[in-house]
Amino acid sequence: MTARPDTVTTGATGAVVAAGVAAGVAAVAVAGVVAGAVALAVSRAASALPPRVRARWERTNHAGSTVTLLEGPAWAAGAGVAALAVGAPAPAA
Repeated sequence: MTARPDTVTTGATGAVVAAGVAAGVAAVAVAGVVAGAVALAVSRAASALPPRVRARWERTNHAGSTVTLLEGPAWAAGAGVAALAVGAPAPAA
């Protein structure tokens, strides 16, 4: 088995491991942190809205606690930022 120049062969079985795996994992980790920060920022901005505006988006759950429907869009914004940060996968060779 011949390894491509952009890969390394490791282990007794000769498994081929992509050289950029560590960089990919780091990129995903950074994207996760950025996504969490964006979601938290949007969620905090939503909670800072005037009570009159916020009341329209608040509900009472089965336990009697007030919950907001604005958390969904906040987390969606974070997920969107993460997707943009990671980028599209490389085309298959």
